[in-house]
Amino acid sequence: MSAAAGRVPSSGWYVEIVHPDGNVLSPQVDDGATPRPKLKGLPKVELPVDRDDKWLDDAFDRATIRVWQDGTRVPVETLIDRTHRDDSTVLTARGGDELTKRIERNVVEQESHTFVGNLVSSETSLATHVDTPINTTIVNSPLLSADTSTELTDALQEAIAPTDPIEASGSEIRLLDSCWVFEGEDSIITGEFSDASYSGGKATGIDSGISSAGDKGTWSFTPEYDVPASAVAVNIRADFRDGDGTGTVEPPEFEIRLNGSVLFNGQFLTSTTGIEWNDFSTDNEYNGPDLQAGSEYTLTIEVTDGTVGDADDRINFDVPVVYDNRFSYTWDNSVDANGYLSGPERKPDQWDVIFGEIPAVQSVSGGRIEVTMDDTSGNQQLALSVDDGSTWSTASNTSTFETDFASLGNGLTARVRLSRYGSQSGSTPTSGVSGQSLDVLDLFADLDTTPLVSNQAFDGEIVDVVNTVADDANAIWELVWDDSIGGLAFEWTQPGQRTASGDPSIIDFEVAIDSSSVNEKAVVYGTSRAVRDEEITADLGTPAALDNQYNQPGQVSIRSKSDGTEYTLGVDYEYNALAGKVTALSGGAIADGETLLVDYQARVRGEYSLPSWSGDETLATTRTIPNATTDQSAAQAAYVLVQQTHEPITTATVTIDKRPAGWSLIDAVSLADLPAPAMEIWSLKDKDGQVMLQLGSRDRVEDVVSRLQSRLESTANKV
Repeated sequence: MSAAAGRVPSSGWYVEIVHPDGNVLSPQVDDGATPRPKLKGLPKVELPVDRDDKWLDDAFDRATIRVWQDGTRVPVETLIDRTHRDDSTVLTARGGDELTKRIERNVVEQESHTFVGNLVSSETSLATHVDTPINTTIVNSPLLSADTSTELTDALQEAIAPTDPIEASGSEIRLLDSCWVFEGEDSIITGEFSDASYSGGKATGIDSGISSAGDKGTWSFTPEYDVPASAVAVNIRADFRDGDGTGTVEPPEFEIRLNGSVLFNGQFLTSTTGIEWNDFSTDNEYNGPDLQAGSEYTLTIEVTDGTVGDADDRINFDVPVVYDNRFSYTWDNSVDANGYLSGPERKPDQWDVIFGEIPAVQSVSGGRIEVTMDDTSGNQQLALSVDDGSTWSTASNTSTFETDFASLGNGLTARVRLSRYGSQSGSTPTSGVSGQSLDVLDLFADLDTTPLVSNQAFDGEIVDVVNTVADDANAIWELVWDDSIGGLAFEWTQPGQRTASGDPSIIDFEVAIDSSSVNEKAVVYGTSRAVRDEEITADLGTPAALDNQYNQPGQVSIRSKSDGTEYTLGVDYEYNALAGKVTALSGGAIADGETLLVDYQARVRGEYSLPSWSGDETLATTRTIPNATTDQSAAQAAYVLVQQTHEPITTATVTIDKRPAGWSLIDAVSLADLPAPAMEIWSLKDKDGQVMLQLGSRDRVEDVVSRLQSRLESTANKV
């Protein structure tokens, strides 16, 4: 126990102070000793003793001190202050000095109680007792619903790049052609040649006996996206024929060009005969610029010298192909029963459409994705991630997928892998002729109330870091003395999770039940987003509806689509921001039937009401949480707000004869003579030998809103 073993009185104060020379001093504590326990802070005690200048000696700076009250050890260990008064010296002791240690921590994502427990146990010698929070789960809470190309692209992790083989148009995101396949005989070089092994039974070719300089074939195409120069490639299915039987094919000299870039120039001598795919890149690869979307490009094969080569040696060009080599294709070399090749396919084998992390107001334990697509075959895949794409849970060839995650996350990230599909019988390729399109995406999350530390960088004292996490997690903590280990213990829990022992006598109490802050409905507004060039048609005197309601008032601009004329609010039109409607005025400059372009600020908005809500708007609250960036996250915040504030708040001020030895500030207090349920301690102070408690049954609305804002902010501010 210490040197005081057997000498600590069962009542009153007892103190031991260790002098650097090893002596232990036990001054008599005068009346007026004041314990100052602290919720979410370091406990102190003020001990008046007989005035003596020795206490001001430097030897007592941060001296070890042991204090007992009524035989119970007080959780202090360090003498931090000595103050002379008229007739006494006040010694102030504090516990938990190790928590003032400065640390640095970078946290991507971790459960709050786990982070705090690991931090305190690894950085201090304190015993650590951390409660796992009691959690509840909300299943299939909507996070995102996107059914137009604008909504889909707005939700993307990154905007569609010019070099991405996808396009957002109409109501969908679709896969584009990445491989341009031609029949050689569609542009005759020297002659047309037939063979059952050729695609469509025909090819064009060059022959040492009949080709002349200038003979050429051309095949043109127009890409729908920018193909990077480094990815531009050419492959040609060709038949190499050794007409004179020398064992070497010696054709005329020829050149292959794409967009002016020479890929091959020469005779291309080979001992290989028969039909094969060949890129003819023995001299050069494509060195031209990127292929631009919407521009026409031409592949050319031209004879440059027909006088060289062996007679009857020939190359027949069956299927010329230009392709984006970032993707995989089937280089089929055997025609089917109809005389055509299955590949190379026109579309990429796969392309991932990744959506940005959708934040949730509570931890995400599971997710569900539903899509509407024209096809789900091939390499199509749905994927969900709770760690912003570091790891994925996947399902292939499906339009619906749900999963539970091994660990909690702060939001949900979705990925839709588009692939190729479809077949035809009358031309090459016979497969992979269509690209999948995504029309509708719906995301749902299973929300868990377990708090998380997400995307945080800490640099400060442990006590400040712990309090930052506690505030966000709605958690409380206290330092206590643990006799079982003979040292300080760090206790962490959530309000109401522990119940105090002891039944002290109540001297006085006041209980108040406040129903003015009851909320059965909540409306939450988030950030605003700019809407540009939304089209409406003027119908003089009749309101025209915009796509969004509850917009920012006054922030609107309207102009004519045909000539850009700017119109004046209040003169040419009226704007109802709440209803999201524009009315062209008959006395203004807007013509009836005119197409207008509208710019305005749409507000993120979500609401929730209890099923039992009667419609009484006095039981509703409207709050703004700027970090709510989607209607779904605002609706989630409204749900949490109602769930945590739909009952009256009970508060109590209680005076008891003394604080029972078994009590901790983090315990919920239930007093036999108090006409109220168990409540958490908001504050406690000793006064004139009595203890005054401030108790509350639940959080205030502003506390809930503050935590929601902080929660969403941690998702917005990625480390």
